[in-house]
Amino acid sequence: MSWDEELARFNEALGRLEQRMGNTIAVHRYVANQEPMKFMQNATVMHAMRVGGGWSVLPIIMLNGRILKQGAYPSLEALTAALDDAACTKTDQ
Repeated sequence: MSWDEELARFNEALGRLEQRMGNTIAVHRYVANQEPMKFMQNATVMHAMRVGGGWSVLPIIMLNGRILKQGAYPSLEALTAALDDAACTKTDQ
């Protein structure tokens, strides 16, 4: 699958999640060559890029400040599971 197809699949997954969850989630998306400061200001992203060899770790998908996946886009199922886990963790605290 090409990067364009992967990105389209990921955008579709995000759209489905937003429909299901409404205003309970916020998605922020940054493109490195358009908003380089957003990358540089995030210590977790910068560390992943330094350790992982630079641009090859992109895309980096984060949830609540932690890296969920890097180097590829997660599936709808993986996103849903991660959000469910995050919700369970939040209610357990």
